[in-house]
Amino acid sequence: MGIKNLSKFLDKFAPTCRESKKYEDYTGKAIAIDTSLVIYKYISAMRKTGKDLTNKDGNVTSHLHGMLFLINKLLSLKITPIFVFDGKPPDIKKGTLKKRQDIKKNANDKISQDVLNELTMKQKITLFMQSTKISPEIIQDTKLFLKTLGIPFIDSIEEADAQMVCLVQNNLAYAVATEDMDLLTFGASRVLKNFFSLRENNIIEIDREKMLKQLKFTSDQFIDTSILLGCDYLPTISKVGMVKTFEYVTKHKSLENIFKIVEQPENYDYEEVRSYFKNAISKCTIPTEESMKVVKTDNTALYKLLVDKYEFNLPKYNSFILSRNKFFI
Repeated sequence: MGIKNLSKFLDKFAPTCRESKKYEDYTGKAIAIDTSLVIYKYISAMRKTGKDLTNKDGNVTSHLHGMLFLINKLLSLKITPIFVFDGKPPDIKKGTLKKRQDIKKNANDKISQDVLNELTMKQKITLFMQSTKISPEIIQDTKLFLKTLGIPFIDSIEEADAQMVCLVQNNLAYAVATEDMDLLTFGASRVLKNFFSLRENNIIEIDREKMLKQLKFTSDQFIDTSILLGCDYLPTISKVGMVKTFEYVTKHKSLENIFKIVEQPENYDYEEVRSYFKNAISKCTIPTEESMKVVKTDNTALYKLLVDKYEFNLPKYNSFILSRNKFFI
């Protein structure tokens, strides 16, 4: 979920922090990519046709086809993709994860009841997204895929969000590519939305510094704003929406002051959540610059994986070789 309605919040109160961009604008730069989101997106997109893409052994390959298309696009423009994998979720997210499990079960139940013919395409895609499960096998296959292609990736100790921000703050990546707006709360200086659609001129870059300046918020006040709007670690508060949140933080400056005039819900430990947003980066791994570079790998191993194991056709194999060659020119 990220931060509830944060995109709409910024449209209303900080519209100039957004800017339309093209892929070419990131030539020569490294982009940290939310791997789980990419996998979900490409598997769900394929499922709307009725089934997953699989190889002869029954392994799901839908996401690998999508990722290869994305990687080819980026390499041909000399953009370095750095894929970031989730680690163990923090304890404060248990409630949200339980709700997501319930949503997943409900979505699977609806699909199994064959009600898809009664739904719009948008409703179908939502169900497919909700029902998609990323198995350990899919993660393992994805890592082998990236390693064989020579594409850098990193495992997070906890969730990918803070690790992606860590890469940016240590000048190992220029921006983060995700649809989850809480990357701004964790401190990402630049967030790229629509980065996986592969449409020209469709990327939206959100600049955090411009955002804070237009909101007239400090970083701490923006974290409090994110908590009030509703995040993965705490629910929303009744009758406190976007406008009230903006008014409260603008006038009262902190949650401590706000809860002097607004009743604080039970079990609403905002201090723990605030601390997590501020300190999660301290738990992250800082990789070497060398390990975050694209490398040329063995073509024979690449052919065996893409063509022999995953049954990609020769044009797709050759398209990667061509894109990789452009990257190293």
